[in-house]
Formats: sequence, structure tokens, C-alpha cells
Amino acid sequence: MCLTISSLLVDSSLQYTNNLNTVKIGVVHFYFEYNRRENQRADEVIKSLLKQLIYQLDTIPENVEQAYQQFETRGLIATPNFDSFVDFFIACSKKFFTKVFIFLDAYDESLDEDKRTLVTALDKMLKSGPKIYVYMTTRPHLVGELSKELGEEVEKLEIKAVDSDISKYLNQKLEPEKDLDPEIESNIKSSIMTNAKGM
Repeated sequence: MCLTISSLLVDSSLQYTNNLNTVKIGVVHFYFEYNRRENQRADEVIKSLLKQLIYQLDTIPENVEQAYQQFETRGLIATPNFDSFVDFFIACSKKFFTKVFIFLDAYDESLDEDKRTLVTALDKMLKSGPKIYVYMTTRPHLVGELSKELGEEVEKLEIKAVDSDISKYLNQKLEPEKDLDPEIESNIKSSIMTNAKGM
């Protein structure tokens, strides 16, 4: 459900990233997936967000180009560190965009050991000025921790599935199963709706 909402938000926001707009708005996103956790380390998330931001520009920012040239010349020893990528993102946001929206979906699926690093980077981005906004979905047990880490700027919106939405979804999914016994279908729906508990 949250993935659908996040996708809709990202898709509807992308129309504002057009270079023809006088107000330049950057939209970047990252969808965490439980099955891909090892490929979703904090540094990979920030690099992905930076890459998406740069793709929305006509030219590569000079500081990023210089870092790339150093890497090409000197190899791995010249690889920028995590904080450098965060600083590249902030500098790019400030110089080229009126606003930047970061969408992170299913934050709770990120690696536990990377959560603090990622939140620290987001906090730095948010405190860099009024241009960067973060929209994040997560399970309720992490909301308090995020509020504490990111400060009072956090606005919380609880999203819960409504029984009628769950029922409609299940009807659509089970409709092709013509051979399914009506009693079994009823038990499936009842069990899922009972256990969903607003998720």
C-alpha cells in the first residue's frame, strides 16, 4: 500500500523536474526492498540519490566532475568517502535547484547497521537549508527514533489500510481463481483482513 502511495507521489512530482520550468525542482527516490538489503547500504543510497539529481541537469557539477577525474587518474585511493557524496548532494541541490524532494520508501527494510548513518546524512541535508524535503515511509516502530534523530521538523502521517480497500484488492486478486471453493475464498479473505490490522 505504501509503495503505491510513494510511487504515485514520485510520479506526480516528476512533472516539475522539466528543464523548461523556471522553478527547478529535483525529485529523487529510493525504494528499499527486504530481499535486496545487501545492495542498499547507506553509501549506495546516497550515490543513487546524487546520480538521479545529476541526471536532471544539463551539465555535471564541477565538484563532481573533479572528483571523477581524480578517481580516473588515481584509482580507488581517490574514491570520495560517504560524507563527500552527501556534500556533493547538498551543493548540487543548493546551486541548481529551487527545491529537492527525496522520497524513501520502506526505510524499515534498510540494513540496521546503516540506519543511523543514513539518518545522519538526511539530517545534514535537511539542516543545510530550506531547499531539501524528505518524504519517508516506514513501519510505526521506527517513527519515534526518526523523530528524535531528525528533530521537530518531522511531520508524521499515519497510513492505514481500510478493510474495504483490502476487500476490494483481495476480490481483484482472487477473481481469476474460478475453481476456488467459495468457503476457502471466504477463509482466505477473513484471515488476511483479520491479520492485516491496518497495515
